[in-house]
Amino acid sequence: MKQQAYIRITNPAPLLCLFIFLMSCIAEKEYFDPEDPQPPGEEIAFTLKMPVETATTRALSEMDENQVDTVSVLVFRESDKQFVEILTTGDIETELDSVNLKKFYVRLRRDAAMDLALLGNSQDIIREVFPDEEEMQGLTKNEILEKLVLSYEGAWVDGSGKPVRPFPMWGFQENVKKDSDFTGENAIRMTRMVVRIDVHVLEGARDDFQLTEIYLYNSYTKGKVAHSTVQGWNSTEHKATALDISAGVTTSCPNQPFCRIDYTDNPSPITTPGISSERVIYTLEAPTGSEDNLLGATALVVGGLYENNTYYYRVDFTEKNAQGVHEFIPLIWNHNYEINIHEVKGKGYTDPDEAFRKGMTNMELDIVAWDGANMGNITFGAQHQLVVNTDSFFFYSNGRAQVLKVFTDFPDG
Repeated sequence: MKQQAYIRITNPAPLLCLFIFLMSCIAEKEYFDPEDPQPPGEEIAFTLKMPVETATTRALSEMDENQVDTVSVLVFRESDKQFVEILTTGDIETELDSVNLKKFYVRLRRDAAMDLALLGNSQDIIREVFPDEEEMQGLTKNEILEKLVLSYEGAWVDGSGKPVRPFPMWGFQENVKKDSDFTGENAIRMTRMVVRIDVHVLEGARDDFQLTEIYLYNSYTKGKVAHSTVQGWNSTEHKATALDISAGVTTSCPNQPFCRIDYTDNPSPITTPGISSERVIYTLEAPTGSEDNLLGATALVVGGLYENNTYYYRVDFTEKNAQGVHEFIPLIWNHNYEINIHEVKGKGYTDPDEAFRKGMTNMELDIVAWDGANMGNITFGAQHQLVVNTDSFFFYSNGRAQVLKVFTDFPDG
């Protein structure tokens, strides 16, 4: 004869508490256990093509322009461009056969067509603007990206030649399908939000002038992480062609006549003594200056030895138009501005602020502006560099037109 045992529960409260506790443990394991998180979606490989190519025959500065600490993938529905989710990772690898390529994995749900915006080194900016991901729900891609603005003042490079913070950068992929690939030839191209300024004393001027100091005046302190693709953007060459500055953004001294960043000691701007400054001076994009507002324009003042005394010379960002007249130009993000000093004809000013106030004098120079994403193959000689936008051409029987873009700082071209 079978016997049955019964347990009489006179107070169910403790048992109910135990049941709730056990269920909460199960829920925590399902979503938060690092050993078995099993998030939804498929693990997808992404490769990012960095905005700066590596020189082939001369070592670059210690500062790694392509450093990527985090990547945030913002997912939007392709149909209405509304936000779906954000995926962030710090597990990023550099490709063994190309230091210009970074690889990472995230779990992506690809059950419908989508648009992706990839933001490098921008996790802190996203968290500052959107502390809770729920605040992004209901917003479109343009509405979210418009709000992601970095506020930054001062130098970007420390005294040891290392970045104070990695450069924020951005890439995108539209109309992503279930079978879309993001590796190999389909790597996503990234662009930096910063501007680089290099200064070179060309060979013909070195007997008369030795570069020793650089000052950056009226730098802008806010900039968008992602450039608009609606205007001022060349989607074919993946580069900015015009400014994209948020409304109300000003220089770091809106209530002063002007302000400056000193590049004299820490970090020293002079990477080749007396001759050049490379990969030290970075800033956010800035609008076009004008003769009517010289004190409000973004400009450099360079100092150096002329006739055994230190003098200072203002450098405005200008280029010659078709008529040979110098016109002011903007500083556009992910562009490099190469200032080439050809000749110093006389004394400058004895104080950098005086040089800034008085304007350009006694120095012949030119400025070559080129986009980092489009001029990538760099070959260095002992003192000079040659930069081209491609290292090979295919020739067709129908005579298809092709363009070779070349930059060199060799005095004779």
